[in-house]
Amino acid sequence: MQHPDRKPSRGAPRRRPALSTRLVRGAGIGLIVVAALLAISVITLLWEPAPPSRLVMSAGAEGGGYHHFAQQYQSVLARHGIALEVRTSSGAIDNLARLRQPDSGVDIALIQGGIARESDRAGLVSLGHMFLEPIWIFTRTPAPLEELPQLRGLRVALGEPGSGTHRVAQDLLRLYRLENAVTSAVEIGGLAAAQALKAGDIDAAFFVASEQSPVVLDLFNTPGIQITNIRRAEALVRRFAHLRKIALPTGVIDPGADLPGRDVMLVGTTAQLVGREGLHPVIAELLIDAAREVHGQSTLLSAAGSFPNAEPGDFPLSADAQRLYKEGTGPLRRYLPLWAAVWVQRIVFVLLPLLAILAPVVHFVPVLWRWHMRRRIHQWYGEVRYIEDRVLAGEGNAREQLQRLHQIDDRLRALRVPTAFDGELFALRSHLHLVHDLLEASMTRTRQGQDQGLTSA
Repeated sequence: MQHPDRKPSRGAPRRRPALSTRLVRGAGIGLIVVAALLAISVITLLWEPAPPSRLVMSAGAEGGGYHHFAQQYQSVLARHGIALEVRTSSGAIDNLARLRQPDSGVDIALIQGGIARESDRAGLVSLGHMFLEPIWIFTRTPAPLEELPQLRGLRVALGEPGSGTHRVAQDLLRLYRLENAVTSAVEIGGLAAAQALKAGDIDAAFFVASEQSPVVLDLFNTPGIQITNIRRAEALVRRFAHLRKIALPTGVIDPGADLPGRDVMLVGTTAQLVGREGLHPVIAELLIDAAREVHGQSTLLSAAGSFPNAEPGDFPLSADAQRLYKEGTGPLRRYLPLWAAVWVQRIVFVLLPLLAILAPVVHFVPVLWRWHMRRRIHQWYGEVRYIEDRVLAGEGNAREQLQRLHQIDDRLRALRVPTAFDGELFALRSHLHLVHDLLEASMTRTRQGQDQGLTSA
């Protein structure tokens, strides 16, 4: 029996790894493969592509409020490398129809509050309310009107078909049973309606636009054109949930010219910026940032910070918009250029699920490996201890026990383990040599006893 620190002979045959070793290796490799496949699946399902570099927005007619704001969005987005194509339209209803057509190519649009029906909302999300849109009824009459029924017998422009103005005008005329009471209902709107009113071709015209609309400001400054006071505004607000009362104090439009010349009560709605479901989160964030820049300042009708806002509306607020209104712009977008922030977000997006999936595997595989290394050593402890107990009890065949100890020692000398486990292997071999010495001592005593017996005989 050699000392436990002896080295195995170089000519010792290489043994095929034991079945348990192959099983442990296979289990470890299997865990890594399963974890990698799971990570790839999660990333594939949740991966967010880079934001598009081009958007299409459906705006209103040239010279109108929607078109004016769309051009401002265009300038803001251009600073971030996003090209916004602005397409003219008949108005909010036309914008909504384009959003609902999958092949229209339109990504976003301003939609007037109150025009969407339940069936119009599928697949569309809101990025918030952008600005107030009062309903202006301008007239060329000797005295300003105080009631909508006073439109009876007048030539009235209702707005272009496909516009939100046209629908609102029809709803109000229908409410007061005036559909057939006006002398003529002219389906023109925007700049064309304003020009017809100034020329005297019509007596009244409906407009739905912000107070910053060039058409509205032009009509306020045109002599002979009057703004209608909606004296029963409270009744209209209660009849239509999307309407709200808007007070226009004397002189608020132009204090120098004292426009309007009296306090005026209006009703109005708000415009929502609407896009398709699946709008890229970065684009949603850029659009809301642009809206804050364009609409966030105080106006004649709203305080600073009133718009954009996340109040309930005709369309559900997108999840990205909810997060942005609640938490604000993230630190990456505040301190990094757009391209850098996007790539950092994408890298983090990949790393986090990978770490979440691979961390348990990375932790478990070394544990499994250490358990296996110790098992390769400790599996012999039981047999060595069993032989020791038999030797101490004086039981069993000493020669067979000695032969088995030599076989176990040969196995241990051929065993390859990492340096970290040398101590445990050395301790086992030392124990084995101790049992070997005990067995040889027992055998020696037995032989001496037999020799003495023979001598006595």
